[in-house]
Amino acid sequence: MATLPLSGWKPESPDEKNAAHHQLERILGHPVFRNSRRCAGLLRYVVECTLEEKGEQLKERALGIEVFGRIPDYDTNLDPVVRTTAGEVRKRIAQYYHESGHEEEIRIDLPLGSYVPEFHLAGGDAAPLFPVPSGLPPALVLDNLHAFPRQWRIRWGWLAGLGAVAAVLLSVGMIQPWSSGKGWKSFWNPVLSAPGSVLISIGEPHLGPASPTRDSDNMTVGEHTAVGDTVALCDAIAFARVATLLSHAGKTYRARSAGETTLADLRQGSAVLIAGFDNPWTLRLTSPLRFHLASEGSVSWIEDRKTPAQKNWQVDFATPYSKLTQDYALVARLLDPNSGQNVIVAAGIGENGTLAAGEFVSDPRYLSQLSSAAEWAGKNLEFVIATQVIDGKSGPPRVEAQYSW
Repeated sequence: MATLPLSGWKPESPDEKNAAHHQLERILGHPVFRNSRRCAGLLRYVVECTLEEKGEQLKERALGIEVFGRIPDYDTNLDPVVRTTAGEVRKRIAQYYHESGHEEEIRIDLPLGSYVPEFHLAGGDAAPLFPVPSGLPPALVLDNLHAFPRQWRIRWGWLAGLGAVAAVLLSVGMIQPWSSGKGWKSFWNPVLSAPGSVLISIGEPHLGPASPTRDSDNMTVGEHTAVGDTVALCDAIAFARVATLLSHAGKTYRARSAGETTLADLRQGSAVLIAGFDNPWTLRLTSPLRFHLASEGSVSWIEDRKTPAQKNWQVDFATPYSKLTQDYALVARLLDPNSGQNVIVAAGIGENGTLAAGEFVSDPRYLSQLSSAAEWAGKNLEFVIATQVIDGKSGPPRVEAQYSW
């Protein structure tokens, strides 16, 4: 496992700023950035603004306008080009520094939840660069999520194995069998009773069909292996819960990444959309709804159209993860007007929210406790879910608000 010694550093003198500029050019000249004009353009802009002490200008909307040519009043929720590209930049930076020969170079990072880069000199505390996990028992993952690095990503092959093993664990009683709660049946019935298999569309970190940023046509095999076809650990666990539920109900399913999901896929049958900001299909479907995801800068929240000024259900991604105490999620079941099919959404603001949403839709205890379940037939449904976070571990989901129409 490679490590990189780091210590915080702020370039201030002309020589220091020249050194940072030189490192920027070295990074941008590497194939991992040279083959992506979009990622290179964003990284160059944010680094140069920071070195010119204009970091306060690095907001999502401003970057969309200045770097990507968007109009001043464009909708950042429907067009998350800045967020998706920033996520791709982070992955490409990690790949660059993971290669041998860069250990003694100045490190330029783009912290999660911020568009202001950080600079580090070699010689401080070691910061591990985590490999893609393999061979880890899924039951251990489910029970000990808080122990794993938040940056972990899971390959699609391992993800499929997670769903298969979860089904096996169910059959031998290692996962609690699904009970026959009426609320659970009422919620899932439109999906389970529809003909054909169920599509599970899983969010990819910072990727989406609306804003392709991987430049896959220009990727080498090594670059695709390092950054392509991955999902976040929390999304994989939510997928495993849903896959297990469908398998137990005798329903076949097919899995697609959000970036590979097409409207044609969604029109073939019922679907489950996992993840919020990492899944553009979730954003498209829920954007017109009463409860929907919104974001500005480092703050993301679930907005209620009846009280848009309130931001009661929000997460500031600039908050240190160790201090996070609450996360939120949007759960919905509705007839998609674009595909004509029933869709279930399990979308957290952050990773803990997605975990709570996956638990809420898959464990009949929660849906069956709701007194309104008898009125769900033939209606579209929305729930705002909250979960308490203690030491990085999610608590049980609780309903903050619900709406049907």
